[in-house]
Order: sequence, then C-alpha cells, then structure tokens
Amino acid sequence: MALPGVRDQYRHRPAAVSFKPVTGLTPGWRTASATPKDTGLGRLPSREFALNQAWLAAVMIAADLVAWTRMLACTGDAEVLALCEPKALRYRFLHVAARLVRSGRRRRIKIPETWPWATAIVAVVNKIAAIHKPA
Repeated sequence: MALPGVRDQYRHRPAAVSFKPVTGLTPGWRTASATPKDTGLGRLPSREFALNQAWLAAVMIAADLVAWTRMLACTGDAEVLALCEPKALRYRFLHVAARLVRSGRRRRIKIPETWPWATAIVAVVNKIAAIHKPA
C-alpha cells in the first residue's frame, strides 16, 4: 500500500531539471563555452559538504589565476594563448615539459624547441617575472 501524499508529490514535481552550464567564471575569459568539465567543476570529489566546499574554493582560485594570467601576461607574442579555451590552455601552457634552470643568479626556463608554443610560453614567463614585487 502506498503512503498517502506520495503520488501527489511525484505528480507536481518535475521529472528533471536542466541547468545551463557555468560559462565564464571570471570576466577575463574570452569565450562563453567554458563548461564545468573544463574548469574542474565536472565532478565533485566527495559526498561530504566540507570536502566539496574546499574543492570548489580550489577550482575558483585556479579559474582566477588563469584569468589574471591571460589578462596580465598573454599579450604580444603570447596572445595566441589568451584566445584559447581553458582545456587548450592547460595543454599548451601548463603541461609543457620545461625545466627551470639557475645560472649566474638568474632563472631561465628551458623549453623544448619542438614545442609549438615555446615562444609564447617564454613571453608569458618573462612578463610574469617583470611584474614588480610590492614593497
């Protein structure tokens, strides 16, 4: 025997609710096709609220870092990196097999010459290194 009111509850509640995907999380993003999957919001890691809250905070920090990097450093030679989607930016800029080398009190980045976006990455690193530190 069914409980009273259960049938009415299913009749008045919609079967499925569809949400629009999160587009640009920060104003620095050029395109509106950045889906939650591209930004790390595709799956929350746990059923615990506190863990998901920490995951969401980390995703938002990463999205802000990407947006600020695009706005401040992806200009000039590196403009090709500013125009790509978050997934492509991760592949082209963050997954490069590079080495940070110190010599003569200077830091240099060594990127394989065969990497197609090597000049753009060098331009981004130089612009970030040229930002003055606050006093």
